[in-house]
Amino acid sequence: MTPRSTSATARGAAGRGVVLLVVLAVVACRPPAHLILTVEDPQQLCGDWATLAVGTDPTTLVEVTPTRHDLPVTVTVTLPSADERTLWGEVRDAQGLPLGRGTTAARFERRGTPTATIALGRPCAADQGCDDQSFCTGVELCVDTICTAGTGPCAASFDCVSVSCVELGAGAGSCAVVADHALCPTGAYCNPVQGCLPGRGCHDAGDCDDGYRCNGDEQCINLVCVGGTPLATDDGIPCTLDGCSEDLGVFHAPQPAFDGVPCGASASARRICLAAGGGCVTSRCGDGFVDAGATPPEACDDGPANADPWALDRRCNASCAGWAPYCGDNQLDVGYESCDDGDSRDTGNGCSATCQDGHVCGDGVQQILFEDCDDGDADECNGCRTDCARGCICAAPNPCAGANWCDAGRCVPCAATAHCGPSCVACAGETPVCGGASVGCECEASPAPHGSCSKGAVCSGGACCACDTLTSCGQDCLSCGGTTPLCGGAESGCVTADCAGLADFTLCAPSGAPSRAYNICIAGSCESPGCGTSACNPPYPSFARADLEPAWQYPDTNERVCYSDSAPIACPASGATFYGQDAQYGWDTHSPPNPRFARVEDVVGEPAVQDSVTGMVWQGCLGGLAGSGCTSGGAYLQSWSVAVGYCDSLVWGGYADWRLPDFHELFSLADLGRYIPALDAAAFAGMPTDVQIWSATTSATDPLNAWAFWVLDGYSFEYLKSNAHSVLCARGAPPVGAAAARFTRSGATPVVTDAKTGLMWQGCVDGKTGSTCTGTAASPTWQAALTYCEGLSWATYTDWRLPNLTELWSIVDTRLASPAIDPTAFPQTPTAGHWTASSHYADSGQSAWTVDFANGGSDRPGKGNPAHVRCVRLKP
Repeated sequence: MTPRSTSATARGAAGRGVVLLVVLAVVACRPPAHLILTVEDPQQLCGDWATLAVGTDPTTLVEVTPTRHDLPVTVTVTLPSADERTLWGEVRDAQGLPLGRGTTAARFERRGTPTATIALGRPCAADQGCDDQSFCTGVELCVDTICTAGTGPCAASFDCVSVSCVELGAGAGSCAVVADHALCPTGAYCNPVQGCLPGRGCHDAGDCDDGYRCNGDEQCINLVCVGGTPLATDDGIPCTLDGCSEDLGVFHAPQPAFDGVPCGASASARRICLAAGGGCVTSRCGDGFVDAGATPPEACDDGPANADPWALDRRCNASCAGWAPYCGDNQLDVGYESCDDGDSRDTGNGCSATCQDGHVCGDGVQQILFEDCDDGDADECNGCRTDCARGCICAAPNPCAGANWCDAGRCVPCAATAHCGPSCVACAGETPVCGGASVGCECEASPAPHGSCSKGAVCSGGACCACDTLTSCGQDCLSCGGTTPLCGGAESGCVTADCAGLADFTLCAPSGAPSRAYNICIAGSCESPGCGTSACNPPYPSFARADLEPAWQYPDTNERVCYSDSAPIACPASGATFYGQDAQYGWDTHSPPNPRFARVEDVVGEPAVQDSVTGMVWQGCLGGLAGSGCTSGGAYLQSWSVAVGYCDSLVWGGYADWRLPDFHELFSLADLGRYIPALDAAAFAGMPTDVQIWSATTSATDPLNAWAFWVLDGYSFEYLKSNAHSVLCARGAPPVGAAAARFTRSGATPVVTDAKTGLMWQGCVDGKTGSTCTGTAASPTWQAALTYCEGLSWATYTDWRLPNLTELWSIVDTRLASPAIDPTAFPQTPTAGHWTASSHYADSGQSAWTVDFANGGSDRPGKGNPAHVRCVRLKP
């Protein structure tokens, strides 16, 4: 028989149980199972200990007396059979009180040398007995009568964040978090809660300074740079052109265009704008400006020469009260004379000896009050008609005669080396560029791709030739697919006559009227946008090209300030109230304030605005205005049909392919970070602040209405086409994409992927579910809508957010109404307002923009009102 181990001696009543187990093993003549146990004291709890107790039950431990009294110590423990058990160990003082206690899982074997280790911990009866009063070690707990170590409270969630625990001193009992923006990719910053996010990181305002003072002082808010508020430039005086330059700062320059505008009153005299006089000055006789509102009113003002009324035309005296009219001084005195040709004789030249009119058209003398011109002949088309009015139509059967050419409906003489009409054979050695059958050739240093051939013709060898059945058309169009090419003018090249199976926006030539330079395939049919019905409305933004990423960017709103539901606020962190609004997502969060538009002036006085985001080019002045600062002329107010025709016939900045922009194109200019006007005022200089600008898009609810953009705050609205509104033309042929469906709807929890914009949409509005979107649509407040999208888990995605205004506008289909959206891709869409993440700048964010899918228009209700919600995300 195997004797009992002498390395563990049983003591007391509990000891008899171990002896019995060993005896049973002996009687059965089978060897016991054993384990070599090591007991450690890593926390130095048991400095003066007397006994060690071990066992498989914490309530019936067996005391053993090891051969040594320093820890660690090793003993052999036996069981009658091989088994896997839980071992407990406890070290006690001389009075039998526990100093340390521990447990471990162990495997007893009859053969070999299995081992186990117990690390002693503090004995306990409750959690409070385990607290070591240290914050950085975490919260200790009493588990199975043994104190367990706590978990440190400070841990970094992302690679760009370092966290340390503060035990003593300033900030004691807290975690010190340091975000290292340098560990994020270029164009991103370190957010301690979300990791690397798009934006420019900072630790103080100095990190955000862009070196430009006019756009205001940049701020560092929540570790990300936020654009400053542009410097206020309005001095409240109508005499000045207010602005800001980086060299001068804020400036107020007197403008001659404002001369005579009342600008205030003093106690004794009226004040008017007078650029030469220094701005807003007291009106006086002799300042060179006739002020009819002065006291007494001025009838004339010759400036400094006013003191000698005989020195000029003898009509103005030193009191600016006027002088008797003088017939024959070549000055027309309205009210006294109907003409004044510089003599006081009645020679039959249109003006009598009493300076009363007796004009004869064709006598070679222009009578200003009655004739636009008088060239002394009856030629109908050399600049002056037989009724002495300008503007002949230069076309057969009245082409320009002699060495003249037709310029904008008028016959003007050929310049020596610039123009050559039908009678001019050579172009002085320069390469001719075709100008159309009725125009002749215009000579330039090098030819344009198609020259300026009229529609239906191509430029070949310096001459305009009609289209034929060749497979090429113009110099930059190599093939028309083997079919008969149709020439579309200088900007079009080869176009198609059959839109069947072709993508929307493919260039085409319609078979019927109207036909313009900008004709596109829409739903398989060739249409001219602006034709007068909603059927020819372009179905989505022409500049939407997700296939061009990353070069392509969808136009953002330029909203860079966060708001509560009543005022501007610092942008909140993720999870906080009002998180997820416009200023916290998109291109604006990581782009400078004004990188989008560039103002160019290839032709003096006819500026254009280039949009680097959409690729479009805009007329730099509102229709009717001209000049580098758009200070000349007067803004046109036109009906919709006249506005369409105006852009079709416009020649501006050296181009003739202007057109009236459609709904999506026009509203891409909306700048929600500004007010009066709600667009880039520097790019669109001289823009009146309270005008409505026509789009080419007809209302789908009423063909008598068309959409217009309100410059004041960016509002969209339908107006009667007979109303008189402003016009701003655009150019740039739309891109031609692959013939593929725009929307793809998929999944039982449906999502809609937009192939044109790269956005993915929630397939049902909030409150509706399933493949067909059944249920009742929810109508939360604006704040609740933000929270809903930020917390949404839909179709396995969790990065949903509330769309901004231009994003939600992108899915409006202006061909449709009630709802104005693709009903297959977005079934059961409520015909009411849907919240956007964009606040309304004008009322300090007390309202937010919505899009009404009854017709696609926008509104700005108070944020406490109800509206529907559809969330968005970027496609993977």
